[in-house]
Parts: sequence; structure tokens; C-alpha cells
Amino acid sequence: MASPEYSELQAKVTPSATILESMKHVTFNTEPYTALNSPLAEFAIWTLYESTDKQKFQEKLEKLVDLVINLPPPAKVYKGGWGPVVENDRQFVVLLGWESLESFNSNIAASPQEVRDLIAELKGLADLDLKHVSLHLGPQN
Repeated sequence: MASPEYSELQAKVTPSATILESMKHVTFNTEPYTALNSPLAEFAIWTLYESTDKQKFQEKLEKLVDLVINLPPPAKVYKGGWGPVVENDRQFVVLLGWESLESFNSNIAASPQEVRDLIAELKGLADLDLKHVSLHLGPQN
């Protein structure tokens, strides 16, 4: 985080971050650019319970992400990634992209039972803070 590039990025982001709740640095397993360029980005922040085995959680999380990004049509999921938070090794972030919040809700509701079961299992191992945000500017005049 001490690199010149990071300082440059921080200088550019700071003026627009008037209400910065928190900042997390994530080591993603793959480049998340497709999800970041989607109409709606999903940030799922998982915080492990003290009793949760980190390795078992990661295996389940990896399987869930793989299942979701490979949902059959008509689902349109923009590939992202997942990884640990640098500042907290008991926290993980999943980043995916969707067409809309309605698309997210309907696709998860209609997903195979295996996906819904994995989500329930993971919620038994960690707290989930789920956020959806559009990272695009509105219409330009």
C-alpha cells in the first residue's frame, strides 16, 4: 500500500469519498474487471465466526462462486472473483456482477438447490454483509 501508484489512486479517490464507511483491500483469485464493469456490482463481505475453519470455508466459497458464475441462461452473471481481505484474514470478499438487482434476486431464487444450500451453509459459518452498487455515471448531458 506504500507504492506510488496507490498514493496516486488514493489522491484521486479521496475527494469523491465524502462518506467513506470503510476501505478493504482484497487479494482476488482472478481479475474482477468484468464484474466491476457490469451494470450492478455485488460485494459480498463474509466475516468468519471464531469457530469456523478458514480452509473449509474457502473451499465452500470457491465452489459457490464457481456455481454462480456458471448459472445456465437466462442468468447473466458477470464473472468477478473472491479473496481474503488484507487487513483481516478472517474476512473474505466476493465480487460478482449482475444486470440489475431484480436479476440478482430472481436468479438466486431460481438457482439450483445446491447453490441455495451452499449459501445457507456459508451463512452458518460467517456473517454476510451484502451490498449492490452501480459503479457507472448517469447519463451525460
